[in-house]
Amino acid sequence: MSAFSNVAQKHAIVRTKLCLKAEEHILARGAYKHFKKDSGKLKVNVWLGAEEGIPLTISIIKCVGLTVADFRLFTRRDVYPSNMKVLDPILTCHPLNDVDLQTEDAYAMYQHIKTPAFVANRCGFVAVHTVDSGGGTTEEKLITLSTSEGMQEVAESEFVRVGKDVLSNTKIAYSKVEGCEGGVLLTSVVCVDPAGSLPDFVKIQIAKQNSEGAERMVKHLMKSKGL
Repeated sequence: MSAFSNVAQKHAIVRTKLCLKAEEHILARGAYKHFKKDSGKLKVNVWLGAEEGIPLTISIIKCVGLTVADFRLFTRRDVYPSNMKVLDPILTCHPLNDVDLQTEDAYAMYQHIKTPAFVANRCGFVAVHTVDSGGGTTEEKLITLSTSEGMQEVAESEFVRVGKDVLSNTKIAYSKVEGCEGGVLLTSVVCVDPAGSLPDFVKIQIAKQNSEGAERMVKHLMKSKGL
């Protein structure tokens, strides 16, 4: 087996493990803190839990009028890194085209996070995975997963790019879109360790802010369709 095949296999194992982990958290959300409910146009619900002591959020949004294809276009690898700024304006992302992780359903991406003046900027290196059932099926489903797991060697080799930034750790950023009556259901699980010496209440606030990315994506897609 080639070195490239070994890399692809390693990341495929991580993808399978984290997709299962995300679904475990989704099923367990009833035991978490339900901190946001909006029964308006988007019907948003958000819960706060934790993964290995790091704050984690689960968001479920019913998106009337949108399709899985709309999300497929947004997360396409040639536009998703730049579209990350839609999810959070403080993000600047670039694909790492020279990294060996370049398969049909996975690639590497660098993220820079601009923080307030009194906090050091963060950066991160993630593998972006796609699990796509394909269009035209009655159970069409699209999963996009980003994680720092398996990217340690890439982060170490990119020490010049890291510079004085604090290296954050995206434990899991999972987004699942599936059809439902009148539109689609978006379910996201986000757990990011910002690292550094931040108090717990700040980490919880960051987690809550990170959960807003799913809602921003939906609003962006609805606006682009005139909904």
